[in-house]
Amino acid sequence: MPATGREADLTDRAAGCLLGLCVGGALGRAARAASEGGGGGETVDIGGPTEAVGAPAAFALALAESWVAHSRVVDTDLARRWGDLVEAGGEPPGAITAAALRAVAAGAAPASAARSAARLQPDRAGDGALARALPLAVAVGGDRVLLRRSAYRSAQVTHADEVAAFTAVAVCLLGLDLCRHPLAEACRRTVQAVREDLPDRALAALRPTAPGEPEPTEDDAVGILAAAVTVLARAGDLETAAVTAANHGAAPVSLGALVGGLAGLRAGAGAIPARWLSALTPALRDRCARLAAELVAPAPPLAAGVLAPRLTGATPPADGSEAG
Repeated sequence: MPATGREADLTDRAAGCLLGLCVGGALGRAARAASEGGGGGETVDIGGPTEAVGAPAAFALALAESWVAHSRVVDTDLARRWGDLVEAGGEPPGAITAAALRAVAAGAAPASAARSAARLQPDRAGDGALARALPLAVAVGGDRVLLRRSAYRSAQVTHADEVAAFTAVAVCLLGLDLCRHPLAEACRRTVQAVREDLPDRALAALRPTAPGEPEPTEDDAVGILAAAVTVLARAGDLETAAVTAANHGAAPVSLGALVGGLAGLRAGAGAIPARWLSALTPALRDRCARLAAELVAPAPPLAAGVLAPRLTGATPPADGSEAG
């Protein structure tokens, strides 16, 4: 059956999100390499063709594939998929994510592994759960309750810290609202949704800094969210936003992917420069297009008397097992 106008628009935004994550991450990698090599000036191109898009984008695509397979977040499946990426020699994730996945590989359940990883850096809300969760914004059919639950659970596979987990929730809600609203309204709605869950500093991250104010420079979850919102507020288009994010001092790969994904949700895949798309391998572009269509496709009908897991009101169990 052909997609309706709304489904086609959402598919385009989903493709924009996935491709934006990839080009933003790849651009951040290029900017980081140039900085480490002593190069000057802004990095505005990726090179390629490449599938080296950084851990945030690679983990996001794996999450999207897990959702397509299960229609919900299954923490054991996510931990396995993310662990496979690390084992395959992809770009290493951040320290908290890496520690949690090592614990899972040693036999720990994801929730236990995340708690042990958090003890290694007890005062840090890592940013590793943010960009990778963005595909959920288009996967839940506009269900904000399901999105909160799913984003939180996806974060807690590796990040037990509550600020890190609820900042991931805020990122996903912001992405959902950017499909329908201007940035200022999307930020306002997101603040309303998480005001009981996050400290004032995190809520302030959803207010773009005014011209002349110091730009956010912290590289934790709240700092990366603040930088992303500020970049999106100041940039008029996806290209400018992604270049600014990738050349930002704080975590260029993480910030580049997050801004690319959010800007792709806001503007759709057509806003991504053709030279960046051509720098991704055809296989990666096709993977993103396929996943975009699958993420927004209506869930298949269920047999009579069967309740879809994504529609239950109960919070899913923390160990990844089936409810009930």
